[in-house]
Amino acid sequence: MREFNIDYIVEAHGLTRSISKTDTDLKPYVESFISALRAKCVQVPPLDYSVEWGALSSTVLASTSTSFHQVSDVWMPSNSFKIVFNPHFQWWNGTCSSKPVSHYDLKSTVMHEVLHGLGYMSTISQDKTAWPSNFDLLLRDSAGELVVSGGKYLGNIGDKVSIEHVRMYNPSTYESGSSFSHEYNGAHLMSHSQTTCHRELEHDTLFILNHLGYQCSLNGTRLAGKSVENQGTFLYIGGVVGVIVIVVIVCIYKSTTGRKRRDFTKEPLLDSVKMNTNRR
Repeated sequence: MREFNIDYIVEAHGLTRSISKTDTDLKPYVESFISALRAKCVQVPPLDYSVEWGALSSTVLASTSTSFHQVSDVWMPSNSFKIVFNPHFQWWNGTCSSKPVSHYDLKSTVMHEVLHGLGYMSTISQDKTAWPSNFDLLLRDSAGELVVSGGKYLGNIGDKVSIEHVRMYNPSTYESGSSFSHEYNGAHLMSHSQTTCHRELEHDTLFILNHLGYQCSLNGTRLAGKSVENQGTFLYIGGVVGVIVIVVIVCIYKSTTGRKRRDFTKEPLLDSVKMNTNRR
């Protein structure tokens, strides 16, 4: 098992509590989003997750640890993750239109972190090593060539990197927890920064989830807001052999495929549920 961690880094913040007290139950928010996500993406499997308030540094909004297991030379999400939220930030759970500028939207952040838990993350590290994850094998340079091969990132930090038409965040200075694992577009849910209230799964995010094997409908990207009460609990109980756990950002990979261009629209990278043969 391997664990990869991604920290949601934000600017320095005056630590002032609002709704984010340790007695605020976060699980209903997660369950509500997972339920809505399953309505859009039919191959989201049973999930073994936990969510809690915890001790994080003053610039970390939230942190997600995701477990991965190895299938051949690729590290695949094991449907197990842990999310920790910083209780000292000013969190908002009202409507987006009335959110104070100084607050962070709880529901937006829950959605963002759950998608990291499902494997929306890169394992490319500052020294350019990669495990890699199935997400890493979707990344391409400006010529449409693989950027990860033989356990290495082949490009330069700061190069333009995309998953087909979706540009990913790769600033000139490597940012642990942000580089490669987020979208370049600052207005999207999976952006590297969260400056607005964003509670929709836009087309580009669903497009990437499709290539991760979750079979999402691209017709109408808005997720209907469901009540956080009375949502079902989805857990996967069981062990995984040869698993990785990511705490938002790192994985390794060994490829024999070289830098051959691939047509994702005709050949999605994987079906993560069917390929997992190591469960017991």
